[in-house]
Amino acid sequence: MSTATPESATTGPNEVWPVAFATAEQPLAVAIWLKRKANSLNQDVCEELGTCETVWEDLPRMSLHLPDTDDVEECFPPKFEREVCLRRLSRALYVFSTFLKYLCQHLYATEPHTYFWEQTEKLAQTTKSLMDHPSTLIFPDVNVAKSVEAVKAAHIGWTPSILRHLVLRKYTEFMDATAKAYLYIKRN
Repeated sequence: MSTATPESATTGPNEVWPVAFATAEQPLAVAIWLKRKANSLNQDVCEELGTCETVWEDLPRMSLHLPDTDDVEECFPPKFEREVCLRRLSRALYVFSTFLKYLCQHLYATEPHTYFWEQTEKLAQTTKSLMDHPSTLIFPDVNVAKSVEAVKAAHIGWTPSILRHLVLRKYTEFMDATAKAYLYIKRN
């Protein structure tokens, strides 16, 4: 098993995946690694589209119902509640893993990004295992991919690049909040 850190993971077909980090002791390292990978992929999409800022402002105002950083406000003071925090983090990570799996299967057909959604799902499972009452976790609807297709079909101007950009931008923001949440949980 690899001992590479998220910071030293390489890119390309021989990529080192943070399987070793998806443990109860290291969710912070996995969250940081995933955030960096999402940011890198999003930057690639930005280069493909031109400039992120211009494209982002011009995007249609249709929600994909992705988790938001507000969804984890119980992970920080003054509202900190460990169990609620872990439940919300885990559920949101499961939602994102579904969207990332969709991207991988439908919009990154020629690129090997399966590790991305798989590691997000493993991080969700690890987070769930840290809960005192994991049975209270409500899993996201299994039809999320169908809703992505419906939203994409409703917006004719949405290209695969725009959809990737939307998901990866939200995911990067969420993983930043997630890494901060794991750090706070670890310290308390």
